[in-house]
Amino acid sequence: MVMHDPVFLAVSALTVGSAIVALETRELIYGGIALAISMLGIAGFFLLLDSPFVAMFQILVYVGAVAVLIIFTVMLVRTQALFSTKED
Repeated sequence: MVMHDPVFLAVSALTVGSAIVALETRELIYGGIALAISMLGIAGFFLLLDSPFVAMFQILVYVGAVAVLIIFTVMLVRTQALFSTKED
């Protein structure tokens, strides 16, 4: 068994698991964080393919810009819902 097999399985589980959480969660903040983790997993796939430039580009553009933009937008638009308590 090659050393890349367990690493590939771990990155696959992280990516698919966080993508499912991003789709199925009811909280938008947790969905945005799970989306960022899923994109980090995709960057891990590029590192496994010996493509560090594409992996760093993935992290900078998608995780650093798109996911953070989604999280900041949700936080700015829904400030009342984030800081309010649940009422019975």
